[in-house]
Amino acid sequence: MFGRIVLGVEGSEFDHVLEAYKEKVNAKLDTDLTAAHLKEIAEQFEEIVEKKTGAPFPADPMTQLEMSVKAVFGSWFGKRAIDYRRINKIPDDLELP
Repeated sequence: MFGRIVLGVEGSEFDHVLEAYKEKVNAKLDTDLTAAHLKEIAEQFEEIVEKKTGAPFPADPMTQLEMSVKAVFGSWFGKRAIDYRRINKIPDDLELP
């Protein structure tokens, strides 16, 4: 999610790795994967992030949190957010408490 939402990496990049890995170890469901499998998948995800963004995956949790918060506030004027507010009659200039 972080790679897709915050860093803008196509979700299919990660999906492909996960599905290929599940096929490799004969896992039908994500829950069939072991902790060791997930560690290998996470390492591949980090490689994808670095290749697609030109920067290593941020390891510091506070950096990740800050980036996530900025992405949420930055999405306020995205098409999905605008459509959601329009459908639910929420003003675009809503002030936060």
